[in-house]
Amino acid sequence: MNKKTLTTAVLAGLTGIAGIVSVSNAVHINPDGTGQVLVYPYYTTRADNVTLISIVNTTEDGKAVKVRFIEGMNSREVRDFNLYMSPFDVWTAAISDNGTGGAGFVTTDNSCTAPYFFNNGTVDGSSAGAPGSEFSTFLFNDVVGGAGPTSGLDRTREGYVEMIEMGTLTNAVEDSLAAATHTGPDDVNGNPTPADCQQLVDAWRNPGPNPYWILDAQTDMAPPTGGLFGDGTIVNVANGRAMGYAATALDGFYVPGELDPVSLHELPASPQPDLTDVLPTTSYSVLATGAGAPVVVSDDWAIAPQAVTAVFMSNQVMNQYAVEDATNAVTEWVVTHPTKRFHTFDQLPGPAVAPFTVQWNPETGTACEPIDIRIWDRNEQESGTAPGDVEPSPAPPPEIVGNNFCWEVNTVGFNNGQDIVDAGQTAALGSKLSINFDVDSATHIPEAFSSGWAQVSFPQTMVNDLGTREYVGLPVTGFAVRTANADGGDDDATNDILFGAAFDHAYARVIQAPAPVPAP
Repeated sequence: MNKKTLTTAVLAGLTGIAGIVSVSNAVHINPDGTGQVLVYPYYTTRADNVTLISIVNTTEDGKAVKVRFIEGMNSREVRDFNLYMSPFDVWTAAISDNGTGGAGFVTTDNSCTAPYFFNNGTVDGSSAGAPGSEFSTFLFNDVVGGAGPTSGLDRTREGYVEMIEMGTLTNAVEDSLAAATHTGPDDVNGNPTPADCQQLVDAWRNPGPNPYWILDAQTDMAPPTGGLFGDGTIVNVANGRAMGYAATALDGFYVPGELDPVSLHELPASPQPDLTDVLPTTSYSVLATGAGAPVVVSDDWAIAPQAVTAVFMSNQVMNQYAVEDATNAVTEWVVTHPTKRFHTFDQLPGPAVAPFTVQWNPETGTACEPIDIRIWDRNEQESGTAPGDVEPSPAPPPEIVGNNFCWEVNTVGFNNGQDIVDAGQTAALGSKLSINFDVDSATHIPEAFSSGWAQVSFPQTMVNDLGTREYVGLPVTGFAVRTANADGGDDDATNDILFGAAFDHAYARVIQAPAPVPAP
């Protein structure tokens, strides 16, 4: 079923289902790929990789967007700023090694940002030097504290990206939309420039010639309307690989009421908005039944991040893998928890907030959640059970047990032993936030299971405010990458054939009546 057919089927099935609200008044993942919020599950600058990101405004509206780069250990932001997009605009950037042990981003795109990063802030792009910004360690250094044992720049080299539409940019008072629109002279690359990015930067500068956003951030703002999509591409020039994925899109994220601010527009230096700013705090999820039309479920949440968590909840993540020696194949999965930090932050009072069960431990740099992994080859045989065996009851568990996801971004490496490099850094993505399965190890994937598929399951649960529904799993998004290196037929390695591709995960969702509370 294509995406439009699925969307139509879901909307057609709304009537008569208890607890349903208008889709526009509840946060949900848009299967068509556009929305108010985009989550890019992974960036990496390790193992000679560069990550390219883009965001596209598909509408005739101007957009004010918060761009946020987040490290992968426990989601401390390493850089954020405001982006102002004209109608039908595209903004791009590259996240790369900054040469000093950390990461940063560069951009050759002249769309307006505050601060302005294009060629060191010059309107025509004439300034020398690298445009962009290095990532910061401020939120996990000794000044802030509590962020974990790893406080150096290396921690900025892998993570993920959020982009949140703050509002619609207009010309109501100060002609802000006109300032952001590409009607200016060409830059050094031959591209038309926005009319006046300096106006939008000065609107936040105090003292300044016209600090109108300092005085009122709602000036020239209307509610967000969505229509954004984006993608990421992990590029390794040395290995001739480019592995792309689509950002996950949330729609219905911010729908203001009569007494709410018209937009989420904030100071570029502000950590807001973030995913706790969802309004209303109502989630909308589609539950496949396997028979007939899908079921649509909507719930209200007193704890704001649980509304966004609910739409990302899955109890299983599934994908294929290949680790054949003949092609030096390697498979690595990315599994990101985009709301985990709001449930496990070590400065929160009390225990972790469901569905997470463990708070962040700054001593160990982890907040480990148990997971189960099951692996099958391509002939339906499951790791842990010999083909043809008839097991008595109780049969031994087929899962590979004792595994945990301990960070916000987790990678699962399926590989052969020689492909692990540099102290636990995975081969393709260079991840250090990884659990690994080695086909040469009898305790992990048997030699015969060099290709097949796997399933990661989460036993955690979260119950809605009324106590009537239980969501099973964890909030997850991500993808898998597979790389290979085929021998070119001679002794010259430069003639080898290199491959790399990314594949979306498949997910399973369970929303059910909660288990009865045992009698005392």
